[in-house]
Amino acid sequence: MTRKTLRNYAILPVCLIIFFISSLAGDQGTLAELYRKGKVRLVPELIIDAKSLPKDVLFVGLTALASDSEGNIYVLDASDSNIKKFDPSGKFVKVIGRKGQGPGEFNLPYEMAIARDRLLIYDMGNWRLSHLALDGTLIKNVPLSSPNERPIKIRGFHGGEFVLETEKTYYEVPDKPQDRRIAILDPDLKPKTEIYFGSVLRNIYLVVPSKSITNVPQPFCADIHWDVSPSGNILVGFSDKYEVSIFSANKEELGLIDHAWNPIKVTDEDKKKWFDGMGQVSDKGTKLGAPDFIVKATKFPRFKPAFDEVFWDPEGNILIHPILKEGQSRYYDAFNPKGKFIARVEFVGSPPYFYSQQKRVTMGSIWACETDANGYYRVVKWRLSQ
Repeated sequence: MTRKTLRNYAILPVCLIIFFISSLAGDQGTLAELYRKGKVRLVPELIIDAKSLPKDVLFVGLTALASDSEGNIYVLDASDSNIKKFDPSGKFVKVIGRKGQGPGEFNLPYEMAIARDRLLIYDMGNWRLSHLALDGTLIKNVPLSSPNERPIKIRGFHGGEFVLETEKTYYEVPDKPQDRRIAILDPDLKPKTEIYFGSVLRNIYLVVPSKSITNVPQPFCADIHWDVSPSGNILVGFSDKYEVSIFSANKEELGLIDHAWNPIKVTDEDKKKWFDGMGQVSDKGTKLGAPDFIVKATKFPRFKPAFDEVFWDPEGNILIHPILKEGQSRYYDAFNPKGKFIARVEFVGSPPYFYSQQKRVTMGSIWACETDANGYYRVVKWRLSQ
């Protein structure tokens, strides 16, 4: 089996999900002023770990975070099939949900967001969206209509709406790109406005010798990246170019970031590292390296994408993570709300995996799901400083 070559619907990455919850810059001035200095330091302020939990509650496999208007923290634990709720100080409040198929139960809940006073969870194992009140009371379950189309990302939107990205896969056509759709759902979860539609060849699907369908991830593929601002605008960019559009909630284009960039070539060393990081399991044991069918189905582009992440900060500035040379992953490009370039900013004092993961913006500080040196999950609150 290769790295990340389980069935597409069964992939549960060890992830880092980050979002903002209060004022970041504080007495240092605005965030834009902080970015102009060219360097931002991330300082840990609060850690929620095993010591914060009751003896019969554990962090097992965290995949998402969200915050309500009062600053309570909701931690989605996919492997434990529930949500752990904490108050703004990090004190444990309650567990919401349990493993199962019934009302209020989950089976591998993968993604989560809060809009006003409602939770929306993508329950991957039960193949549905679960709509809950913040106390955990089930409002309704919405079965997913297509076995080939799954949610990828959810964000809360102003007015109690949600923004949902889905991916449709054509398993019968191995090298056909996956369709990606971003749409606004009204508070009753009915589709309201389609913001974006495009295709991405993120995976090629093959029938392997075991007769199961295996996805072969395509390295360095250009992808769709987006986020929702505190004021209700939406960023959407396709990373084959350094271009990101700014839309209003009614799909009016408010601006375009068209930034100069130097494409980074995909080298033979990049290709070697990609395949060397894989492994094969057989009756004879584990063997490093990719099997032949993976090598044949892997298509390397000539250049790496322009960026791999976009998000808003609490003041409406835009941060984009560019793909730079090796060793330069700690930089973000900062733009003002209208898309004017501010500075390239180095983020220091944070773990190395911080720089290629999702960020969630609500009201201020940075919170992250991560693992400690012993591999145990914890939740960390970070503060941006000079």
